[in-house]
Amino acid sequence: MDSIRLGTPWLYDRYLLNVHPWELRLKSDSVVFNECNMWVQVWNVPLHRMSGDVARKIGQALGGTIDVIIPGNGRKEGRYTRLKVMMNISKPLPRGKLIKLRGDTTWVELRYENLPCVCFYCGILGLNEKTCVQRAKDIRSDTLKKDQFGAWLKAENRVASADYQRHKGVHSI
Repeated sequence: MDSIRLGTPWLYDRYLLNVHPWELRLKSDSVVFNECNMWVQVWNVPLHRMSGDVARKIGQALGGTIDVIIPGNGRKEGRYTRLKVMMNISKPLPRGKLIKLRGDTTWVELRYENLPCVCFYCGILGLNEKTCVQRAKDIRSDTLKKDQFGAWLKAENRVASADYQRHKGVHSI
C-alpha cells in the first residue's frame, strides 16, 4: 500500500489517477482528491544558489516539499533541481515562480515530469481545449487569450539512472 501511495503520480491513458487511502465517509468530491504528488523540474536557479534548502523553499511555495534531488552539476541534468511536491491540482499549474535569493529576484521555470493531460489554455489538469469551460466562455465573450501554457510544461524524463534507482516514484500504468 505504501508503494502505491508513495509512487504517485499514477497515470492511466495520460489521465491522472489520484489514489488516496480509503476512509469511512470519504466521497469522490472530497478535498483530498484536489491534492497530488508531482515531480517538478525547477530550471534557471543560479548554480551557486542550487541547494537542498533553496529547493525545499521552492517546493513549499508550490504546496509542500516531499523530496529533493539535485542531479550532478557535470551533466546536462545539473541545470535543474527535481522536486516531488504536493500540489493543488484543482488550480492551474504554475508555469514558474519568482524567488528571492539573498536580495536577488530570479524567475525559475517549472516543468512537470509524467505530465497528465492538461489544458494548454487554462492550465488545469484533466482538461483539453475542447473541454475547457474557461476557453468556451472567453470565445463567447470575444476575450480569447493567447495560450499561456504549452508543451514546454512537459519535462523530458531523462532521469539519471542512480536517481531513478533511488526514486522509482513516477509510474504509468
